[in-house]
Amino acid sequence: MSDMDVLDGSTSSGESSLGQYLKEARTAAGYSIEEVSQSLRFSVSQLKALEEDRYEDFSSRVYLQGIVKNYGKFLNVDLEQLNQRLKTVLPADVSPVIALPYTQEKFESSRHYSRWFFGVIVLSVLIGGGVFVYKETNLLKAFSSKTVAPVDSSIPVVVNEDSASQSDSIASSTSMPLTVAQPASEPKTMLSTPLVQSSVQNGKLSVSSDQAAWVEIRDNAGKKLVSQIVTPGSPIEVPASKPLNLKIGKASHVVIKFGEQPIDLAPYIKGEVAKFTLN
Repeated sequence: MSDMDVLDGSTSSGESSLGQYLKEARTAAGYSIEEVSQSLRFSVSQLKALEEDRYEDFSSRVYLQGIVKNYGKFLNVDLEQLNQRLKTVLPADVSPVIALPYTQEKFESSRHYSRWFFGVIVLSVLIGGGVFVYKETNLLKAFSSKTVAPVDSSIPVVVNEDSASQSDSIASSTSMPLTVAQPASEPKTMLSTPLVQSSVQNGKLSVSSDQAAWVEIRDNAGKKLVSQIVTPGSPIEVPASKPLNLKIGKASHVVIKFGEQPIDLAPYIKGEVAKFTLN
């Protein structure tokens, strides 16, 4: 053997050598050398070298110790006698270490893969932690830098005229008054509203339409007299005193009279809406 010194295996008391002892035990047990080779996974040539005391054919001390111990256990020999014969092969100052060659290889392999697996786990934890911290940091930065745009109170709120009557009913049924913002361009004084002259100051204002149209009528104090949809065949009449502020939707389909005097809406129609003051 290349990495150990061995004796010739002979004994001073005339006992059989290590190889002879194993061969005699195998023969007595009724095993062929091929059957032993198949059971222990050692080659036939290795077993023959051991039985013939050719220890130089083995590559290392550990390998020789392993095959001897496994051979002895398989044949169920006296381990004390086996160890005594093994000491005649190995130098006296060397304590034999018994280990299966393939078991040692599996142990070393498992240690290698355990270290590799542990390293992968540690690396994964570090990477995952770094990604988490990075995302949390960016999220905090984004949250802290986020500002809310101020609301521009000068922007008018556009209110659909068809829903004005519904807004009025809601405002009257709640304790909180409903305030409808007026467009910035719409003047709040009656001076800029077109004036319609009528000789009659007090009377009934009648409104009829051939299509559903929205009508709003307010007196001079701004009190709402009418705010509703006029449908075909259902005209409305309102006792009123001038001046009156009127806002008419779908004005081209609407006919208005104050008393018996018809009011021409054509000059005041813009789009579908007419706004004017009856004076």
